[in-house]
Amino acid sequence: MGSREIQSMARRTIWGGLAIAAAVGFTAAAQTKGPHLACEQPVYDYGVCDNKKDVEHTFVLRNTGALPLIVSEVRAGCGCTTVALNTNTIPPGGIADLTAKLTLRGIVGAKRASITVHSNDPQAPIWTCCLTGTAVTELDIAPAQVTAAATAGSPAIEQRVAIVNRTDTPLHITGVEAAGFFTAEVATNTDGKAYTVTVRVAAGLEPPGANGVLVLTTDHPGYRRLEVPVSVTVQTPIAALPPLVMLNRDTSGNAEARYVMVRSTREVPFAVTSIEADPASLPVNVQSVKPIWTRLRVGPVATAGLTGGVIRVHTDLPAMPEIDIPVRIEP
Repeated sequence: MGSREIQSMARRTIWGGLAIAAAVGFTAAAQTKGPHLACEQPVYDYGVCDNKKDVEHTFVLRNTGALPLIVSEVRAGCGCTTVALNTNTIPPGGIADLTAKLTLRGIVGAKRASITVHSNDPQAPIWTCCLTGTAVTELDIAPAQVTAAATAGSPAIEQRVAIVNRTDTPLHITGVEAAGFFTAEVATNTDGKAYTVTVRVAAGLEPPGANGVLVLTTDHPGYRRLEVPVSVTVQTPIAALPPLVMLNRDTSGNAEARYVMVRSTREVPFAVTSIEADPASLPVNVQSVKPIWTRLRVGPVATAGLTGGVIRVHTDLPAMPEIDIPVRIEP
């Protein structure tokens, strides 16, 4: 490479550098000439917090631009957060306090609450800050309610409830009260701090199921009585969907057709062997058949003097050889 080429390349490098510097300077000038929103701490970590308390924090918003910053809207991302801004106009070099309050009641686990600020900042017209952390309970009962689904004749059901005491006062379970359809057994994991309660629902519970409450008494002054609802829904081996067929009369006094599905709740194959209707004038036809369900068509029917009836479906399933489906005709 000759000396002229070297000199030409050097001139191009210098001019390119000057152009970049000019562009950067122009951008910086554009930013400083207009309003600009800044915040030294846009994310506030409240750590691990008791969910009986509220988290409050004030974000300091600063206008680092040369023109007034106008805040048109401040919006919280969830209903558990409230926000307040002490001024909507921030002069150049001025600050504003954005106060946020996060209610943790009923929240367990990680919780992040976002807040958006809408302003006339040309670089960031929508700016976001947030509160983040983890909500815990002083006394954690998980699950808070024992729910189970079963079918008629199903074996016993067993579920576990974990109890964790995060207070400084030890907690000991001194008594257990269970409803007739289940029993409860307490095991100590950490004395005064952590327990596991095993809830056993008796086998052979009949439809529609049962509801009760597990009551635990303790020696903790703040938690003398703990209640855990226990609910078991028992389905029949075969169910009708919907369980009640509603027929609506039209202007001529007749009822339009409706459809009902007879389905195995255990997904066990079965077959419909016969169908009876009471009264016999109530028309019922098989529309489609699959291994675990059969679709029936009820109606249309002339409804003079008819208010309803019952469809009795016979099956080859020994656990449920027949199922009654009530029919109601709306006046």
